[in-house]
Amino acid sequence: MFWVRVAFAQLMRRRLRTGLLVAALGIAWAVLLFFRGLADEGYDQLADLLVRGNSGHVVVMAQGYGADPRPEAILADTAPLLARLPQGVRFEERLFFTGLVKTAGRVAYFHRGVAAPWPASLWHGGLLLRRSAGTFSGSGETLALGAGLATTLGVAPGDRVVLQLVGPHGPLERPVTVGALVDTGDPAIDRFGVFLPLPTLRAWLGLPRGAHQIALFDAPGTADALARRVRAALPPGADVEVLTWRRNLPMAGQFIDYHSGSVWLFQFIIFLIITIALVDAFFMSMLERRREQGILRAVGLRRSTLVRAVATESLLLGFFALALGLVLGSAAIWYGAKVGIDPSWFTGEDGLEVAGGVFSGRIHARFPAFTALWSGAALLALTVLSTLVPAWLASRVNPVEAIRRR
Repeated sequence: MFWVRVAFAQLMRRRLRTGLLVAALGIAWAVLLFFRGLADEGYDQLADLLVRGNSGHVVVMAQGYGADPRPEAILADTAPLLARLPQGVRFEERLFFTGLVKTAGRVAYFHRGVAAPWPASLWHGGLLLRRSAGTFSGSGETLALGAGLATTLGVAPGDRVVLQLVGPHGPLERPVTVGALVDTGDPAIDRFGVFLPLPTLRAWLGLPRGAHQIALFDAPGTADALARRVRAALPPGADVEVLTWRRNLPMAGQFIDYHSGSVWLFQFIIFLIITIALVDAFFMSMLERRREQGILRAVGLRRSTLVRAVATESLLLGFFALALGLVLGSAAIWYGAKVGIDPSWFTGEDGLEVAGGVFSGRIHARFPAFTALWSGAALLALTVLSTLVPAWLASRVNPVEAIRRR
């Protein structure tokens, strides 16, 4: 406790400098926590968005469909596969198609045709479907169109269109009613999206249990374990492939890994700046106290004791900075968790398009407990280590020479 009191007294000698150091370190740590928490939650939101619209946390498909999505590469009967899936895991069967939508005077191409339970295929926290018109029952010969595609065709809910698509047995043409329009903020969906009830397309194709894909939903972090469970449950020699969302959507996984690495680089730069600021500040502090330290050395204070005293001072400074950073960082993360960050603040548009998905709502944050633990310990270690060189150099000065200087 004696050295703690001495260290506190030394810090209070230059209150402005101590306050600026504590504020700089605390704010830097708070910024680190906030952006790490924003990145962690944002990447999970992005993964969830892409998974629900384009994949599943784990997908079961016909062998080779992932690399070459041909219409004929279909699971003709999904019943035996569904019977072997792990209990309690939510799944969704999907059929994909491309083709044309025609009216009396207009024709539009689409490449995002999906037949699946509604509205699970376009669900992400309720955000993607918040702007829609009409109704979609999930059965009958009705479809939903992206709002941009509907504008191109000049149709509204209740209008009749002709749907021409390519199925596993060749082209198919059917008149259908437009039941709903969806305006998600995702250009790929809004301009090129067509959605059919799964039973309807199965009836058209003559495949009552057929699907291109069985999508399983759990959580992004548990996809590998779920894929192993699914592979173990399938019968030997089954002509299917089981992929995690990262393997099924490699560009999305690479995007997340790249930007996560960028956040780590940002954190490294923050710690580098912290180290430079601390070394500079404690060098100045040692120079100001050179004569005082010379007197202490002259009356018998050992070099190791002097270094220990300065280290205690820096450790106390680090604790003050951590306390401030924790308060500021927690407040920022609380705001990010409750209110979120609107992407339009940065883009000027309704949504932020990344890796094939669009954030049409707010990006939220969560408290990064692991990052807080290791970065807090690293901040304390850096605070102490940054003072060791100035303290060691000060302890090497001859006491007589130090006393002579003023």
